[in-house]
Amino acid sequence: MNIFKRLVKGDLGLAVTFWVFGVLFSVILAAIFFAMTFTFNAYHVPTSFRISVILFIYSINFLNSILVLAGLFNLLKNGGVTYWRVIALVVWLCATAYSVYDDSCDILHLVTQ
Repeated sequence: MNIFKRLVKGDLGLAVTFWVFGVLFSVILAAIFFAMTFTFNAYHVPTSFRISVILFIYSINFLNSILVLAGLFNLLKNGGVTYWRVIALVVWLCATAYSVYDDSCDILHLVTQ
């Protein structure tokens, strides 16, 4: 849990905050999501269970996005404004906004099937 406190406080640095917690964690969650989707389709898992698992994965992804945003904001506040920190913040804000939009469309599509 100490690593998450350091992430939110901005003590980990830009590379660890953006690439490890941001990109790598999101890629791992996406791989888990796709593996579960194929498994659910192959074994005809009930829709209610699918929705609960998908909501859980999306919730973890959204929480991770918030933690990375907090870390990037605190990096800017405590370590000063640099070009790469601002670029990382803008990219992550756009990615989070798109992810929320895309996830909500996926959930709506799944519920209306």
